[in-house]
Amino acid sequence: MRKTVKWIGIVLGVPLALLVLAVVVLLLLGGRRVNKEYDIDVAAVAVANDAGTIARGKHYVETLGLCQECHGENLEGDLLEDDPVFGALAPSNLTPGNGGIGGTLADIDYVPQFATA
Repeated sequence: MRKTVKWIGIVLGVPLALLVLAVVVLLLLGGRRVNKEYDIDVAAVAVANDAGTIARGKHYVETLGLCQECHGENLEGDLLEDDPVFGALAPSNLTPGNGGIGGTLADIDYVPQFATA
């Protein structure tokens, strides 16, 4: 009887130990991949501020980008939701005025940056 229990323990224990080892190895490898940092050269871009470009940007904000859906009509970051359970949902103030992040951003901050492996 003892031999049978011993063999059952070995037959069940070895695959279980291998499974635990595999999970640990996968977690370590996955963590390294998730935390990997990429060095990306972002191309400099000159942002024009003539009347045509401003009109195009206004058109984008109002129609295509739907920025006003969350950030409000003047992009000042209206409060969307103030739920006692989930908290407040308030988009950023995009204006360059008081409390806005628009005045702190450089032209390069408006360029999409995509990481490639």
